[in-house]
Amino acid sequence: ADLQAQRDLYTLCTRIPSEKLRISRTACWFADFRDWLHARNLRFPVLQSRDDAGTWYTQAVGNDTEFHRLALQFADDPSSQTGGRSPADYLWVNDKTVQGYYISFEVELPSNMTNAETLAYRAEWDG
Repeated sequence: ADLQAQRDLYTLCTRIPSEKLRISRTACWFADFRDWLHARNLRFPVLQSRDDAGTWYTQAVGNDTEFHRLALQFADDPSSQTGGRSPADYLWVNDKTVQGYYISFEVELPSNMTNAETLAYRAEWDG
């Protein structure tokens, strides 16, 4: 994963306006992955790959990248949790490569919202 993309995904997880969007709970694999890396004194964002001499590169070489290796290690770690579940539940993996993931948001809304209120709330997410 591109270094800036990793930063942007972390920001999405941590800087979403929870109060404005009435988010009561967020399950974000990427934020938990960053915390897991830091707990192990590993760098975030994860550099892409390194050669046998230990030189780091920012370009991936095929599917054999440090990012994917660490992400899958995190997902397989029995002590890792995202939203009370295994991080692997939030990942789409193909050929040992993270292809995508999702974030879960729980919101608290009144059950008697009108259609107009619901559309206005939806616009907050779109905006």
